[in-house]
Amino acid sequence: MRSALLAACLALAVTIPSAARAQYSMPTTEAHAGFFYPTAYRDQGAKDWACGGIYYSGHRGTDYGVGGFPGQDAGRDLVAVADGTVTYSVDGFFDRCTSGGCPGGGGFGNYVRIEHTDGSVTYYGHLRQWSVAVQTGDAVTCGQFIGQVGSSGNSTGPHLHFEPRIGGTSQEPFAGSCGASTSLWNEQGPHGGIPGITCTSVGLEPIVVDDQDDGFSFINGSDEADAWDSTGGYDDHFYYLAPLGEETSDVVEAEWRPTLPMDGLYQVEAFVPNSGNAANTFVPFNIAFMGGHVIYPLDMSTNDDDWVPLLPDTPLKFVAGDRNRVTLWNVTTGEGGVPWDALRFTRVGSVGTGSLGDACSLPNDCSGTMTCHDGACAADCMDVGCVDGVCEYESGICIDGSPNDPEDWGDWWAPEPDQDTDGDGIPDYVEGNQDSDGDGFLDWLDDDSDNDGIEDGAEGDGDADHDGVPNYLDDDSDNDGIPDADEGGDDPENPVDSDGDGAPDFIDHDSDDDGMGDGDEWGDHPEEPEDSDGDGEPDYLDDDSDNDGIPDSVEAGEDPSNPADSDGDGIPDYQDTDSDNDGVPDNVEDDVDSDGDGIPDYADTDSDNDGIPDGEDEDRDGDGVIDALEGGSVDPYAGTDHGCCMDQSVEVGQVEAAVVLLLVLSPVALRSRRRW
Repeated sequence: MRSALLAACLALAVTIPSAARAQYSMPTTEAHAGFFYPTAYRDQGAKDWACGGIYYSGHRGTDYGVGGFPGQDAGRDLVAVADGTVTYSVDGFFDRCTSGGCPGGGGFGNYVRIEHTDGSVTYYGHLRQWSVAVQTGDAVTCGQFIGQVGSSGNSTGPHLHFEPRIGGTSQEPFAGSCGASTSLWNEQGPHGGIPGITCTSVGLEPIVVDDQDDGFSFINGSDEADAWDSTGGYDDHFYYLAPLGEETSDVVEAEWRPTLPMDGLYQVEAFVPNSGNAANTFVPFNIAFMGGHVIYPLDMSTNDDDWVPLLPDTPLKFVAGDRNRVTLWNVTTGEGGVPWDALRFTRVGSVGTGSLGDACSLPNDCSGTMTCHDGACAADCMDVGCVDGVCEYESGICIDGSPNDPEDWGDWWAPEPDQDTDGDGIPDYVEGNQDSDGDGFLDWLDDDSDNDGIEDGAEGDGDADHDGVPNYLDDDSDNDGIPDADEGGDDPENPVDSDGDGAPDFIDHDSDDDGMGDGDEWGDHPEEPEDSDGDGEPDYLDDDSDNDGIPDSVEAGEDPSNPADSDGDGIPDYQDTDSDNDGVPDNVEDDVDSDGDGIPDYADTDSDNDGIPDGEDEDRDGDGVIDALEGGSVDPYAGTDHGCCMDQSVEVGQVEAAVVLLLVLSPVALRSRRRW
């Protein structure tokens, strides 16, 4: 009885009420979800969660395959299943393990561990080498990229090992007859399928600072006695005052200083009271975020009686604690009362991972408290000081004068969120106020910011190779070693898509869909791609590079990243017209397997396994008929004298004539034998 009670207590100790559990989203993106499928669920005692057989003994997680090494090489993205903090990440281990026992990560190889706001922890194991995009201590949001599927650690092939734990104990995330009573997924999907991509995360509750809260105060000599009280608003109270020069000669200023639990990108919203005392048409909120200030004038005459965003869809970088702030004074050109009511701060994303000196467009791109100065991540002035002016604690930048005076901030550039001056579909504030390609046009005015011959609108602001450089600024967007300028084609607005898979060549690791990476097929000459068969189509775009009639995807073998070289001559089979060096061209031998030994004839030096090398064998397929009399043409290499007739062939008519001659002569030969 005591043992049973103890077991029950231990079970309760690692159980979180279902209402408090993080609800997970499938750990990949909409673009890549179709490549994932379950290969092994958690072992529930010789069965899986649905009492089925998709498991292996002792397995504690859920494995998702992606189509073997071709899938890994294509790059299958992984994301966080819910908001949380990275408590461990490791990268750099070998990622093409097939033995099930490669070193690294305690068996997980390259992996990421995330702790969520409910206390649960999720593990993402066997990741691709150098794909891990987060570090220990990083805050992540649901759907944020963390790495790619690989085969590192104790793995026999590319897959994701996903495992949630609570209190250190592995959990079954699926609800079913033989599984958990409550699913950890938002939409767990069918048995044999994948969960839904929802990214409905528990997140962080918005932080509200009302005019009656500790985070609100009057500053710079102002006092609440200088303002007027009004009912209504967020909590049935707000302060207000007439604009300077209208009914008052006082300059009154107040601040909202939220205490935030973690660094991140925050959307700021103001509560607009439904009151005639709060009807000013130009209320100038001054937001001090990490890296600068921005003044956003809000028209409060709308009297929404609701939250209205400041800088809609433009989150700003705030850091944990009460460092950043928003201020408001009654100096305005608008008419009507200026109100001080409530502000709301909602965390909508994580800050970037840029290190000191890395390229940036906004402070959002840089990690920690770093700012963005002259296009590069720069140290917070509280850490390094200022040569000129003074360091403003709230923004981390050096200023000279009043933070309320834009002329004292230097050249801070803050376009409207929807402003797109060059019409490339990328907002000006994303492109930034720098000249990336040095052509004299700032990026927000330049329709080809990296001068690669592909317009920014066609490249977009995605990051195909996850190197932190958006495609429109990346000279090699898919990191295959081939410049975008070479892969883009002749039409800047419509880049080439050789295999028609919807991914233009400049972001496609395998442009001809033959299973081999473009970088491997390009060759050793940086300026000119390899064209093995001289047909004018480079190998990385040619699905039969040696023109032998056998697709490159077949000749590459089982590991396209290390293509087969059957005769060891240093020329891979897909570029070698005689892959087994037996003197018989591949296009003659073909990819059949005459002797059934698992080696196709073009790679088999004895295709019929009769002990006679193909180069000396008149009947290479062992069917009893001389090769010279088979098919639509005669093999010019049949017989022992196979070096004389490279360009000679016997046409069908000649074969038929030879056959007829044999049939005619056969009786004569038989009669002659009877005489002897």
